[in-house]
Amino acid sequence: IDPGLCTCCGTCLGVCPANAIGAGVREEHFQPVLIGSCSSCGLCVASCPGREVSFPKLNEQIFGRDSTSRLGHFRTLRLGHSTDPEIRQRGASGGVVTALLIGLLRSKEIDGAVVLGENDREPWLAEAQIAYSEEEIRAAAQSKYIVSPVNQILSRLQKTGKRYALVGLPCQVHGLRKLERVRPDLLKSVKLIIGLYCGCQQTETLLAHLCLRFGIASMSDIQCLRY
Repeated sequence: IDPGLCTCCGTCLGVCPANAIGAGVREEHFQPVLIGSCSSCGLCVASCPGREVSFPKLNEQIFGRDSTSRLGHFRTLRLGHSTDPEIRQRGASGGVVTALLIGLLRSKEIDGAVVLGENDREPWLAEAQIAYSEEEIRAAAQSKYIVSPVNQILSRLQKTGKRYALVGLPCQVHGLRKLERVRPDLLKSVKLIIGLYCGCQQTETLLAHLCLRFGIASMSDIQCLRY
């Protein structure tokens, strides 16, 4: 595996039928590593957004035509926030995504949502989780600017037979759309993709630096982290 252009999206982990790819660390950064016997199916390469992303092809695939706007395809542009004061206060950008997911759950359009929650063992990290209740969706509110291979959860979604909304960053959505082109059956449980903007992603190394700056002896002393 050549990880030079890895975006840490986790798609390769989630689609490998042989479970031969694992999450490793190289130079303090998430990287895919070979942990089993490769079957040479080619799914990891075909769905890898780090290898290439052809926006004209993706636009044609999803919208039937290429885009002439730098913002891509859109019906209308709106500014919004949750009408629930608690959600709005907790959210990073008005709680729009949290409110959308709860609305979809209440209307029974989805059975659950893939969100980025807090790691129970290491609360300074984040991990992809499947939220089946409003409480679980609320608990995962707010942006988390830490590298996390969200798409590795795809293998779990396929086994449940339920309907999910998946919240992802651009690179993660690119991986999903590339996978959709070659193996749409692997995404049959993903009924809706909610894309986010990506401002920055930091690694665990930066968190360690912040700990030093603020006089925290060890990251294990962190009980909770909010951005």
